[in-house]
Order: sequence, then C-alpha cells, then structure tokens
Amino acid sequence: MTHAEPLRITVASRTAEVKPDELLRIFDPIQVVQENLIDVGPCVSQRILEAQGGHLDVKQGRAEVAFTATLPTTQL
Repeated sequence: MTHAEPLRITVASRTAEVKPDELLRIFDPIQVVQENLIDVGPCVSQRILEAQGGHLDVKQGRAEVAFTATLPTTQL
C-alpha cells in the first residue's frame, strides 16, 4: 500500500461568531469546559481525528469560521 493524498473535509459557517481569544483556545478541553461547561465538541473531534492519524484545524476569515478535518488515506 502507498499513501495517497489526505482526505480533507471542511465545514464552515457564515453565522458563527468566535472571538479571536476564544479561537486560540478552541481545542483546549480544560479551558472550554471552564468557560462553557458543555461545549467540548471541537476538543473531542480533534482527539478522534488524531487517534486516526489526522488532525482538525480551525480558521476564521472575515465572514466565516471554518473547521477542516484531515485524515490520511492509503492507495490499494
């Protein structure tokens, strides 16, 4: 088996608002639990992807917040 290009999936929202300081800590489960008590989705998603050899990135543009999940693939 050889490695192929990674699979990338992007989910974006033009209505979500994330403050710049929150964006820096969005994957920190301790910080998220202390501030929101419940919203640990990005943290859990990142851990699941990392367990599969991938990663989760977040980017904020002028009018949107986008999460991109990247997973390795193999070519048969």
